[in-house]
Amino acid sequence: MLMAYFKSLVFVVSLFSLFSVKAQSSVNIFVRDKESALPIEKASILSNDLKYHAISNSDGRIVLEMPVKDSVMLILRHISYNEKVIWLKEERQEIVIEMIPLSINLNDVNVSANKSRKVSPSLSSIHIGRKDLEQIPAHLGEIDVIKILETQPGVIRTNELNPAINVRGGSGGHNSFVLDGQPIFNPNHLLGILSTFNADLIESASMVKDGYHPQLGGSLSSFIEVKNRIGNKEKLTGKVGIGLLSSRLSLEGPIKKDKISFLFGVRRSYFDLFARSYNNINEGKKDFSPLPEYNFQDYQLKIHAKINQNWFAEMELFRSSDNLDLLKEEDGKRLVTDWSNQFASFHIKHYSGENFNAHFVSGIGMYEFDLNRDHNNFLNVDSKTEVWNNKLDINYKLVTKLELTAGIFCDLYQFKYTNHLSDTDVLLKENNSSKNATYCGAYLNFKYQPSEKLAFNLGGRINNYKQDNWMHETSPRFSITYSVFDDLILNMNYGVTYQFNHLLSTYGMNLPNDIWYPSSSQIPAEEAKQFAIGIEKSWTSGFMLKMSSFFKEMNNVIDYSDGADLLFNKVEDEVILGKGESQGVEVEFNWKSKRLGTTLLYTS
Repeated sequence: MLMAYFKSLVFVVSLFSLFSVKAQSSVNIFVRDKESALPIEKASILSNDLKYHAISNSDGRIVLEMPVKDSVMLILRHISYNEKVIWLKEERQEIVIEMIPLSINLNDVNVSANKSRKVSPSLSSIHIGRKDLEQIPAHLGEIDVIKILETQPGVIRTNELNPAINVRGGSGGHNSFVLDGQPIFNPNHLLGILSTFNADLIESASMVKDGYHPQLGGSLSSFIEVKNRIGNKEKLTGKVGIGLLSSRLSLEGPIKKDKISFLFGVRRSYFDLFARSYNNINEGKKDFSPLPEYNFQDYQLKIHAKINQNWFAEMELFRSSDNLDLLKEEDGKRLVTDWSNQFASFHIKHYSGENFNAHFVSGIGMYEFDLNRDHNNFLNVDSKTEVWNNKLDINYKLVTKLELTAGIFCDLYQFKYTNHLSDTDVLLKENNSSKNATYCGAYLNFKYQPSEKLAFNLGGRINNYKQDNWMHETSPRFSITYSVFDDLILNMNYGVTYQFNHLLSTYGMNLPNDIWYPSSSQIPAEEAKQFAIGIEKSWTSGFMLKMSSFFKEMNNVIDYSDGADLLFNKVEDEVILGKGESQGVEVEFNWKSKRLGTTLLYTS
């Protein structure tokens, strides 16, 4: 059945790709910031005769299909930039448009927001752009996107010692964190004080709580995606930041002007330097209690290359690590632990005219935790989760009002953990496990927009997962958005999601030593069905009101038996399965002026 679906999908896509419009030429438009030369995403371009309209992608690229001898006036708009008008003359193949930043104008905010949300499958989704990040107050000297998301309606932290965010009744392990298409298994530094995402490098961040596009899967509650920007292709620039806990450095510039650029960022905390100096000074003193020595480090590198007008390539490296040294005593007994996220990825992007584009990404990632405790007896805990993920996405505009998005994916996982408890040279307990899993499938979505006021999204996702046996699940998705007036929008959506990899913890909170564990014949996939409706109303005076109501039903939710010991007992014997329900109303009230703004949030 799955192979038949794949063959049909490939046939349909191949058939569509044969069609071409005669006497047409592709005009490549690159939109960038005049001051920084960085690409501008989500810039809107519209011709004066209303025949041509498009939105720039993350590369700042817009492709227009036009008759070879057509000339037209184009109007370019963006919420954070001055409007720009250009005259596109005959047979132009490629142009660069530079836009000048402005102070955000209230009316522009209202108009642009309404326009973009008319086709959005969800009104409760959150999108934070680079300009928005620059206006957000810093937390401990840094801007943290996770802290921003924690303030949104429907999102809570159960206590200050738990870094996990719980979304609409789900647990901390029910969220997907993705950086440029690669999974981040633990997005926090030291109990969530800061996240692993470096704000100096971020282009945008988003959280989807409902209205899931079929390309999203593998989690029950939310999908949080962070995108790093492209490095400056014109000149070498840098930035240095000093915070209470850490300092950071970012560099960007051209490797080959207008063709290849790099973006590099590094962060390091320095609490361990102060703690080590304090401990050395006071070592040997009576009743001295040493300070814990802790530090974290982040390294990120992104290289972007323009191969030609239609092909782009990216390579990205990421590593985030934490190190904690505790319980130092005179006899040398101590606890040392460290954990790390890392990945390497490669992207290929292809744009073939205004109607078709494709994106392929392949990456290798790993999350590793290691603990060594020498106190009364010796405990060693070592867990590792590895993934090789591959995904191909295509987008094809069939006709003016109908758009097809499709894709295939295949992720290969390996889950390992090794636990030892010993006393001197005697092994007391031991537990080793190594499991492989495969998660493959496909998705298909049709977006139909019969008018500027009405949009439908209909699609589904086929999930195939194997650990010790194959599991086949289908996730239907549907949404409808209607603009009653320009300032009043209604939305309704329904979606089913499945989660095959589970985050297990016996401490009631998400900690670095929690393990990821695959579904099997004994532990089925967790399932969530969610229905949501929303309304958004805005006023020219600067006020905006958003309300969302949802109902979510969950099956095969994992809990733990009394006294569960995941370190030395078989996981399947320690977990129990249950059902869950959550429902609520979320309200967001905003008011903004040119110099002042306020937001009130309520969740019931």
